[in-house]
Formats: sequence, structure tokens, C-alpha cells
Amino acid sequence: MNRHDHRSQMGIQGNQLLDNILGADVRLVMDGVNQNEVKERVVEELTAQGEKPYLIGQRAVVLGTVAYVSCVLEIVAQLEAMSARADFICTASGHGTHAGLALGVKALGLPIQTQGFSPSKGDEAQRKARLVEVANEAAELLGLDVRLRAEELENTDAYVGENYGIVTEAGLNALHLLARTEGILLDPVYTSKAMSGVIDRIQTGEISEGSTVVYVHTGGNPALFAYAPELISHGDYRQNLVTG
Repeated sequence: MNRHDHRSQMGIQGNQLLDNILGADVRLVMDGVNQNEVKERVVEELTAQGEKPYLIGQRAVVLGTVAYVSCVLEIVAQLEAMSARADFICTASGHGTHAGLALGVKALGLPIQTQGFSPSKGDEAQRKARLVEVANEAAELLGLDVRLRAEELENTDAYVGENYGIVTEAGLNALHLLARTEGILLDPVYTSKAMSGVIDRIQTGEISEGSTVVYVHTGGNPALFAYAPELISHGDYRQNLVTG
């Protein structure tokens, strides 16, 4: 996480709270610092102390990618059961989730475009290179004879806003829209920003009228509670005291 996180005044929340309860040694990494290098230094430090650290690395991402290949199979089965078709599969992801969905679609030869909406800013070419790397490792693990290429991927950071973890007006609008029309809760960091991207592309015609969009909701609802001030100030929340 970022040391200058603007939410620090809210106190420790979510995973960091759980880490503290469990007594974990938490290292905060500043923006611009290579996280992989920090991980390697910590591993060396712990090893020198006689510990046996387990570094969660690329393999975990690849296995997650495999899971989202399976997700495509589930989507196809559900579409067939409803006699429906999909033109787009959209999700909040800049890594394994999108890679798995794109790989699954290509492996099955489906006429579906996958669109990933990254929750953080970064170089597009590097982001796509990471997607291709994990997707093709997953393909090898699964014994698939297809491989992804960077030019086949649509993944954007255009809806991140100021930075990762900082809410956007469009994201909050999308969050409230789905909550009040569909009873579906999005989170302020990932899924609401991605949904704002889907809505924008529908409004601009990039996703054409009449298209069927499957939106893969990746969770994150507990984050809603950490963003209560932003949510309350944005929405027209009404509370009336009943005295009798």
C-alpha cells in the first residue's frame, strides 16, 4: 500500500487490520518503489535470520488465471442455458483475471471481446506484456495450443482517476446506479470504476446498442465500509427519526 494513503486518517481497515490482529510484520511501500525488489530483500532478510519465508509469486497469479479460464466455461454454460449470447466480457483487472478470461475466450474460439479495466495507472505496453505472460503460462499449464498476443487485448487505465484507491465521480455514480436499480453492490476501488468504464463506452457507442455485456464482478464489497464518508457525501441519503 502507499504510505501517503489519503485514507490514513480513517484508521486501519480491511486486510491491514487483519494483518495487525494476526501480528504480521507489515512493510509499507512508497509509490515508485519496485515492490518485487522489496519482497526479495525481505526474503533475504528473513532467510538470514534462520526463517523459511514463502514468497507468493508468479505461480499464484498463473493459478488465478487458470481459474478464470474455468470462469469462461461457466459463463458459456449459463448463456447456453438461457439461449443467450455475449458480445463483451468486462471486468476490473490489470492482471490475472483479465488474462484468464481472454485466454478462455480464445481457447473456445468465441466471438466475444474481453475488456479489462485496470484499477491502477501504468504503462499500457507493460501491462499487456504481463497479461500475455501469465495467460500463456496458464495455457501451457492447461495444455492448450493457443497463445495470446498483446494486440488482442483491450485493457485500459482510463477510468482510474487520480490514483489507485481514490474514488472517482463516475465510479460513485456507477456504484449508486447499480445499487438502486439492481441491488448489486460495487466497491469504490475496483468494480465501480470498471463499471463506470462500461457505462461510458455504452454511452459513447464503443459498445454498440443491442450488444450483450457480461460483467464479471470480482467482489471487494467490504471496502464500502472504509469509504463511508465519500459514499454518504455523494449520495442523497435520507434518514428520518421516528419518535412514536
